[in-house]
This record gives sequence, C-alpha cells and structure tokens, in this order.
Amino acid sequence: MAKWHPASGKWGILGETQGSKQARRNKKSIDKMTETLEGRRPEIRQFYSEMGDINERVRENRRLTELDKFLNSSYDIRQESDKRVARTNFATITDVEAKRKMDRMNTQKKRADEMFGLQSTLDEIKLGREEKRELNTLDDLINQLRIERGRY
Repeated sequence: MAKWHPASGKWGILGETQGSKQARRNKKSIDKMTETLEGRRPEIRQFYSEMGDINERVRENRRLTELDKFLNSSYDIRQESDKRVARTNFATITDVEAKRKMDRMNTQKKRADEMFGLQSTLDEIKLGREEKRELNTLDDLINQLRIERGRY
C-alpha cells in the first residue's frame, strides 16, 4: 500500500487522484520527448558533416575550373607569342607583351588562390556557426523539458 504524501496525490487505500495520474503521464511524455530530442544530436552533426564534405567538393571543383581557365589562357598567350616570333622570322626574339600578360595572369592567379582560401575558411566558419546554433537550440529545448518535468 502506498504511503500518503500531500504532493504525491496518493491517498492510501483510496488510490490516486486524477491530477497525480495526469502528472505521471506528463512525466512519461516529457521523458519520451527528451529522449527523441537527444537522438537528433547525431543526426544534426551528420547533416553538417555531409554539408561540409559537399562544400569541400564544390570548392575543389571550382578551384580546378579556375586552374583550367588559367592554363588555357597561358597556352593561348604562348601561342600568340610563338606566332609573333614566326612572323618576324627571328627565333630568339622575346615577346615582352606576352611576358607582361603572363606576369599579370600569375599575379591574378595568386590573388584568386588567396581569395579562394579565405572564402573556404569563411564558409567553414559559417557552417560551423549554423551547426552550433542548431545544437544550442536543441539543448535549450531539452533543458526546458527537464525544467517542466521538475514541476510535476
């Protein structure tokens, strides 16, 4: 037989009050919700990990595309220079304009690589911040449920 306690809603041989039965059901429901929310944490981490992997592949493809453009432009400049040398019939002539173009392109490529690295870092920070915000929101919900459970 249950021992009587004013907050328990148990009245000895008379049984339980409707309020105590409802409180017990609410506690079970809150426990189940808390368990469900805690199970979402690995899913959130996996989602953001996969997003990071996808972003990395996209950045790598962009970098390779830019490298292809750079190499094609360099090849085109070299062909123009070779044509100019062929027109003048001097095998040892140097094309100053082509060298300048190549230097400018190399400088632009270095800047583009640096910007690419900075953008990659910013993307990673942004993705990490979004993941942290999601996890903090999840923690807040779990804490609210625990506080609510304590009221029963």
